[in-house]
Amino acid sequence: KKAAKTKVENFMKTLSNAIDTQTKVSKGRQCSESKMDNLEAATNILNATEDIARTLASTLEVGSKTEIKLGNISMTVMKKQLSDNTVSEWEAGDIKVNLPDQPNIAQDDSSVTVSFTSYNNLGSLMTSNDDFISPVLSVNVIK
Repeated sequence: KKAAKTKVENFMKTLSNAIDTQTKVSKGRQCSESKMDNLEAATNILNATEDIARTLASTLEVGSKTEIKLGNISMTVMKKQLSDNTVSEWEAGDIKVNLPDQPNIAQDDSSVTVSFTSYNNLGSLMTSNDDFISPVLSVNVIK
């Protein structure tokens, strides 16, 4: 579990630096091709986030979670037992999420596994307006 978390932390640090670098490079190039490339890169990052969360989830026992908190990226993967009226709650900076746990998202053992990831620097790759930048939230239910 710890080895997987360490590898993900190192990868996320590198990823965050790459996002920052790409954002700086893109501000110098305002062509539509560059913006489409940035949007595709952001989409790929979000898809990879789901795969990373699935890998981290495989290391968890019911009732546990793993958290990664970096300057621009926060991620929590949690696995818990489904029961009546439970909610998966997560908070990172100004982002707060309350996700109702439902039987249709439970695994065969009646556990619910979810991941929450916020990227404070990814929004700039996803917008055509450089004046508008917001964090990007990725929520994944892992079955």
